[in-house]
Amino acid sequence: MITCKFTGNLGNKLFEIWSLVGIALKHGQQAVFPESEIYHYLKGWFPVGTPVGNEIKEQSFAYHEWPVQSGDHTLTGYRQSEKYWKDCEGELRKM
Repeated sequence: MITCKFTGNLGNKLFEIWSLVGIALKHGQQAVFPESEIYHYLKGWFPVGTPVGNEIKEQSFAYHEWPVQSGDHTLTGYRQSEKYWKDCEGELRKM
């Protein structure tokens, strides 16, 4: 399972949501979202959970490979690059 800690406002949260899905799919993991004030907009689309496991912090604002291994991980940072989710953009747009 891969989850995140939301930071910032709506625009940042959208980057975080899309990149979380992209990173999870890339690593064959399930994306789980922390409950937040925006969750009622996403209800039913994504599973909700509590941030758990190994916390991995964003190294920089530039795109980089996240060191995700097996097990549970919580990502922190803004992840503001389309490279994180570009491979699954069609699926995300359907969501």
